[in-house]
Amino acid sequence: MKAILKIKGFDDFFCVYLFFYQVIIEKEELRNEEKVLTEEVTAKTSELQHLEEELELLKAAAEMAYGDQNSIDFCFEQLKGQVDAKRCNITELKSQW
Repeated sequence: MKAILKIKGFDDFFCVYLFFYQVIIEKEELRNEEKVLTEEVTAKTSELQHLEEELELLKAAAEMAYGDQNSIDFCFEQLKGQVDAKRCNITELKSQW
């Protein structure tokens, strides 16, 4: 009977040891997974910041292009108005001759 108790006691100790060993292994695996996920988040955050900066540059370029186009259109309309005014003046001068 004592031999059975000793073996049973050893088995209980061994089961507890295996349980804690398994917990330690799982804890280490979770730490490794956390490290990988943290690195991925850091990389994605950096990529996101880069894309946001690129978006801001593209927005600024689009505004400049749109502004330039408006400036060109505005200048064109002004010149067209000046040409039309000169035509009217020439027509009026011709009619006076």
